[in-house]
Amino acid sequence: MPYSEIGIVKNATKEAAINLEYENEIIHIQAYATSSYPNAKIELKLNDNIIFAETIDISPEQTFHHYLPFPTVQL
Repeated sequence: MPYSEIGIVKNATKEAAINLEYENEIIHIQAYATSSYPNAKIELKLNDNIIFAETIDISPEQTFHHYLPFPTVQL
């Protein structure tokens, strides 16, 4: 399956699939798209506060992987 490189899918539509994992205070965001989506926006919120945002080009050949530390400050 082409989306297998993002691990266990946590949410999906016919256009995209995402996986979000948290281990040892590290967040791992992964995304896969079924078509090319230039300038797609990836955004992660915690308690209505944006803790990560990035505009990316994503396609079946170009999946998205990003690691970030879990925020230590109470948001």
